[in-house]
Amino acid sequence: MEWRCEWCGKPHEENDPPCDECGHGKFEEAVVQVDTGSVDTGTTYVWVCEECGRNHPKNSPPCSRCGHMHLEKREQAFDDSELESASYFDIGKEYIAASVALVAVVALVATGIIPVPGLGGDDLDDVPGEAEMADGHNLSDVESAIAVRINERRAEEGVSELRDDNDLDAVAERYNKLLVEARYGDGERESLQDSYDEVGYECARTPAKEVGVVPSRDDERPLAAYDNESEFATVVVWEFTSGNSRNEEFFAADRDAVGVDVHVAPDGSVFVTVTAC
Repeated sequence: MEWRCEWCGKPHEENDPPCDECGHGKFEEAVVQVDTGSVDTGTTYVWVCEECGRNHPKNSPPCSRCGHMHLEKREQAFDDSELESASYFDIGKEYIAASVALVAVVALVATGIIPVPGLGGDDLDDVPGEAEMADGHNLSDVESAIAVRINERRAEEGVSELRDDNDLDAVAERYNKLLVEARYGDGERESLQDSYDEVGYECARTPAKEVGVVPSRDDERPLAAYDNESEFATVVVWEFTSGNSRNEEFFAADRDAVGVDVHVAPDGSVFVTVTAC
C-alpha cells in the first residue's frame, strides 16, 4: 500500500508524516492504478467530492469530510511544479517576517515534555525539547491563542464556542509527547483514543483531531519568525480550518470543549495537537 500527502499530493511508501516535500502532518491512502490489461502507464485516479473537493482513493460515498453522497472520478497527475507550490506558511506569509524564509505545514500530530497530571508512568518523563518556553515565546500562550482562534472560526460558522478543558489539554499533551518521543527518543506512538483512555476522559462522540508539524528548515527555527504567540496561532488555525485542510469536525455544533498542546522539538520543529469533544 502507498500513501500520499493530503496537502501537496506527493506519494510516500509508508504512512509516516510529516511529508518530506511540504511538511504536512497527514497522509491518505494513495489510489490504486487502473488495470487496463495493457502496459502499466502509471495512470492513477481519485474520486473527488463534488461538494468539498476532498480526494478519495475509491468510489465509496459518503465523503469522509462532509458526508456528500456523490464522488467524481478524475485522473490524478503529479507535477513537480505543483509539488513546489506555496505551502501553508507561504499562504500565511503576511504573519511572517519578510526576511525569514519559512516553508511549511502545520496540520497536526505531536508531543509534549511535562508529565500529564495524574497519569504517571516513565513514558512521559524527559521528552526531548521544550514544552513551556521556546525561541522567546510562551507555549502556554500559544496554546491559548490557538483555542481562541478556533472559536473565532466557529463564530464565523454560526456555532457556539468551545470551552477550555484541562483534561482535554492532558489528552492532547500526552498524544503530542508520545509522538515527539517516538520521533526524537526511544518511545512508541499510540492512537489518540489510547491517549483518551489513559487520561480517563469520556467523550460522547468520536473526538475531532488535528495534528501537525511545522518543520525547522536550513537552521531556521519557525517559531522565532513570529513577533508574538498570537501571530503563530493565527497561521496554525488557518491551516487546520481553511481551504483543502479544513476539518469539518471542528465546526460541529455538538462539540463543546477543546484541548491544545504545543511542543518544540530539539531541532526547533513545532508540534501541535488539537482535539475537541
